[in-house]
Amino acid sequence: METGSPAESYAFDREKRFKALENSALANIIGISIFAVTKDNFVLFVRQSQGNSVSPGAFASSGSGSLEYRDLQRLIRARNFRDSDFHLADLILTGMFREMCEESGVLDSEIVRETARITSYFRWISRAAKPEFTGIVKLRCTFADLQKR
Repeated sequence: METGSPAESYAFDREKRFKALENSALANIIGISIFAVTKDNFVLFVRQSQGNSVSPGAFASSGSGSLEYRDLQRLIRARNFRDSDFHLADLILTGMFREMCEESGVLDSEIVRETARITSYFRWISRAAKPEFTGIVKLRCTFADLQKR
């Protein structure tokens, strides 16, 4: 793969295959994106600000960004986890919910958590092979409720 990207030697091995995350010298921040479906079956999109470094002004999922240490802290506090109770999916969804609330104005109480699903995992080539998880969740509010905000 000849992209000319400075990150190429960090992301790919000599055979031009992705290096395993543990062997990569990249930051390997875990990306997260979630789509929310309102009570009346509308899919919620947000418009990126013009100052956004990636796709300024474009439409984006209901929430997107990267996992943060505070997501783990929130998860532990919320569920009183012991080490044996920890599941990566719980952490990923916690981060997705945070991003969605921050970016879409969805209230935490409007998330129907039992409907949440992680839908995919991929390595985002145009972002130096960043690992990314996507998901979907139902909301208790209607599209009109969100428009009022």
